[in-house]
Amino acid sequence: MRLWQYYVGVRLAIYDLLLLAFIAYYFIRAARRGRIPLPMRELRPALLWLCGIVAVSTLSFFLLDFNLAPISTSQFWKRLAELTFQTVGLISVVCYLSESPASVTRRILQIYILGAAASSFYSFFEVGCAYLGHDLGKAIFGRISTYPPDFDFSAPFYFQWDIFYRAVGFAGVDAQATYTASVIPLLVLARPFRKTVVNLTLAGICIAGTAITFSRNGTLSLLLALMLYGAIRPRLFVRLLLKITIVCIPVLTAALLFSSGAREMLSTRIYSSLGEVGMGRLEIYLPVWKSIVQHPFGHGLNQFSVVIMNTDEIDLTKVSILYYNWDDLRIREAYANVHNNWLNWLFEGGWPLMLFECGYFVSLIAASWRTRSDLGIAIVCSIMLLLVSGLFNMTLSQFSSDLFFIIATTAAVKLSKKSLEEPVTKRAVE
Repeated sequence: MRLWQYYVGVRLAIYDLLLLAFIAYYFIRAARRGRIPLPMRELRPALLWLCGIVAVSTLSFFLLDFNLAPISTSQFWKRLAELTFQTVGLISVVCYLSESPASVTRRILQIYILGAAASSFYSFFEVGCAYLGHDLGKAIFGRISTYPPDFDFSAPFYFQWDIFYRAVGFAGVDAQATYTASVIPLLVLARPFRKTVVNLTLAGICIAGTAITFSRNGTLSLLLALMLYGAIRPRLFVRLLLKITIVCIPVLTAALLFSSGAREMLSTRIYSSLGEVGMGRLEIYLPVWKSIVQHPFGHGLNQFSVVIMNTDEIDLTKVSILYYNWDDLRIREAYANVHNNWLNWLFEGGWPLMLFECGYFVSLIAASWRTRSDLGIAIVCSIMLLLVSGLFNMTLSQFSSDLFFIIATTAAVKLSKKSLEEPVTKRAVE
């Protein structure tokens, strides 16, 4: 959703505005009732870890290179404000869902899933319009957004790769792929909607939406998540493979029938595409790791781009050999993002930040796992999908990922409680 943004000194995407509206609504609602409900017990460890992340990030201020100020300090305060704001929003979401009926929580989870499917639909139209010579993103978001003065409005809003137009979606290619892929395990494993045909249809839409981004990161992460389910529940894995086959056959058939690009990709270019997996990643990961070893407590929140653009801390020699036709500035701009959430946590907040980040995710996984439900197991697989995705890009830094973690885990806990309470209620009535 970063295509829809406003420039008011900081960039505000549509999800920032919606989150701000929700926080305001929630506190007004709580003030009228005269109380702010506590989050459910199962989610409190995750929220404590989340608050710890904010605390560690705040303390990383003392690790900044003040010789690079005001760039270093402005980047720090901008990210800290964003992180604090989103943490308050996530805590508000958990508190809201904790006091809501289980049916409301299920409905909100369904809305999130429908949002991923709608985003896939946008990707279809985006790519279709690109092939016809129209820039859908620019036609829509270019009219309703306000961008900074240095924004290159002449560049297309979609992404062209080889002979294909890749779907950027609302969040960028890799983020879009993992966003739509994250709901697929729920649809094929846990039946979030009551009708099987609805679950499988939405799964097909999201699989197609993931495929049209041509994101190898998103596809690989999805495959590993489904393999994890096979390890957890091997007896049900055959049934899962049958569902995936039923979903994928019409998607693949439609792609081969209506897209000459898809036919050419499968016949001649898939091998060369796989050969490019990870290109440039290892060349940046190794020098970043060397810097982490030398600075175990990190460089400060949101400082990677500052360091790589203004210092020689990160050795880019191997990257420059790989992209020999790029000048130094272009290389630094391209790698101002480390393309790895895990290394980024270590680089900015060191091992303390890594500890709190891992604690946060482990507590969410534990809360989902303890439900012993199909939904809980599916959420574990989805979270692992996104954690794997974060090894190759900054997909865990997207607010959509954090929101999904919170909504899905809360839904699994509440719905498992409801299923335990229903038999007791029926016996009491009898």
